[in-house]
Amino acid sequence: MKFIYTCITALILLSACQKDDNFFVKDEAFAVTTSGFNGSSSPLELTIDTLRFDYLIAAGESFNRTDKYTFPPGKDSVKMTIKEKETGKSIYEKQVKRGEYSVTLQLIYVGGKLIEKPAAPAANPEGFRLVSYLFLPNVTGYTGDIDIVYIKYYDVVENGRLVREKEEELTRITIKPYVFSEFMKAAIFQGGRHEIDGKVYFINPDVRAFRSGTNIRYYEDAGFTLRQGANLPLPNSVKPQVVGIAELGDGGNSTVINNYQRINF
Repeated sequence: MKFIYTCITALILLSACQKDDNFFVKDEAFAVTTSGFNGSSSPLELTIDTLRFDYLIAAGESFNRTDKYTFPPGKDSVKMTIKEKETGKSIYEKQVKRGEYSVTLQLIYVGGKLIEKPAAPAANPEGFRLVSYLFLPNVTGYTGDIDIVYIKYYDVVENGRLVREKEEELTRITIKPYVFSEFMKAAIFQGGRHEIDGKVYFINPDVRAFRSGTNIRYYEDAGFTLRQGANLPLPNSVKPQVVGIAELGDGGNSTVINNYQRINF
């Protein structure tokens, strides 16, 4: 009897086996990891098959999330869709087949379309820092080309006050809104306090955005002003950088750029 019982038990276990040698029948699931930046004014919504995920990708923010989905019985593939919540506009679609256990996506959604992040060089060249900029004119809506200019400026102490003595333009690149720029090559120099010919200087870098081919700030040409103290991000990393520059509004005044949001990609 003991032998018969053992055989019956073995048959039950074998009947539960799958062709892939898993002993227990289980649902097949996959994980989808999405990261990037939603530069639109609408939250983004993820849908897989008929499952709509409640957790939205916020507008104007970077994101990094992982969602899981289990295949229903009888389905060998499902459609994954990412769309604008407010308009229903689909920005990404993909068919996922049963057996794809992991899907990884990087999505940078700006200017109404998906764009690709440029591949950064492995390292900065000796004596320089590399940075690629993505300009997002959320306040001004500026559509023309702009020049990103890297400047070295000298402030001298006179009668207890800092006075701008001179500026040196070290490099300049031309970019378009919503498009990653080439990698700007910014020279490294020793900033801070210096004594030169008996005078005290403070030497520092600055990054400015001009209307292309000029030294006129692009926003002045468009009828806007910049809050005092708002600055563009400096190249400051030991590794090449890919950086977004997004205009931030003042809220109560639609013609003021209150600051620039730095987005690290």
